[in-house]
Amino acid sequence: MNFSKTPFTGPRAAADPLFLWTGPRHAGKTSKLLQLESAARQQGIPLAGLLSLSIYQQGHLTGFDLLDIATRQTRPLARRPQPSVPFAFDSAAFDWGNEILAGIDTRNAHLIILDEFGPLELRGSGWRPAADRLIRTTRTPLLLVVRDGLGSAVRPLYPSRDMIVVPFHLPEAISQVLDGVKRYQEVLKSP
Repeated sequence: MNFSKTPFTGPRAAADPLFLWTGPRHAGKTSKLLQLESAARQQGIPLAGLLSLSIYQQGHLTGFDLLDIATRQTRPLARRPQPSVPFAFDSAAFDWGNEILAGIDTRNAHLIILDEFGPLELRGSGWRPAADRLIRTTRTPLLLVVRDGLGSAVRPLYPSRDMIVVPFHLPEAISQVLDGVKRYQEVLKSP
């Protein structure tokens, strides 16, 4: 599958961007997104959306908290008592997250982040309904956190978007996204 590496050039210059922030499971994708968030704030780029923060106890991943990027509020999303037990997800956290995504003022967000878009979303659950709605109703760039190997399954879901794959581990990953968002804002302002 061929994805854009340099957004907003050529015949699709006005296509709305969809960044895929890719990497292996539990490799630091969200941690680097926190750095992206900080850089965006420093550059005056308004963000909205959700991050899934890993919770570790005694070196073991025991859960995830959901973070509303705009308000900095968190809620427990998933927990497990020991590494051999599957995560138990809190449906109230999904409800809360979907309310946040439904209430985003897209006029005041230059980038919307959804962490993560995984197997649950590919089956039509989780954040998928919110992602579908945002793709249909806004031109705001979206960034989906996607595990390695799932990007090719996301592409057919959103053919109207200019998909830009950003491997999170690359030194230029943050600047690639933020520079792309800034260029896109310029495209929107041009006659």
